[in-house]
Amino acid sequence: MDVVLVLIPLTILVVAILQVAMVVFVRTTVVDALSEGARVGASADRSPADGAAYASDLIGRSLSPAYAGAVSAGEGPGGTVEVAASVPVPVLGVLTLHSVTMQLAGHALREVP
Repeated sequence: MDVVLVLIPLTILVVAILQVAMVVFVRTTVVDALSEGARVGASADRSPADGAAYASDLIGRSLSPAYAGAVSAGEGPGGTVEVAASVPVPVLGVLTLHSVTMQLAGHALREVP
């Protein structure tokens, strides 16, 4: 009986820790891909749209194509390029809750030719 009283809260705690770790992993991976896409889009011979396509490809290969759908790019203030995405929050591992999203962005300074 004592084992059950200990294992139930312990299981809930372990699942909660895994859930937080999955959200942090997805967030970190997407922000890294967006930053890399912004660097590509900020190159002197490229456009912000090239950066958005590159970031979308990176996200699709790193996580899943379901996370790479809503990637956009544009010029930011001060000569920067911003690549942004709206990604679903992962719930219980690989399942996603599409009604809850994270708004993430990557920035890079535009190169001058």
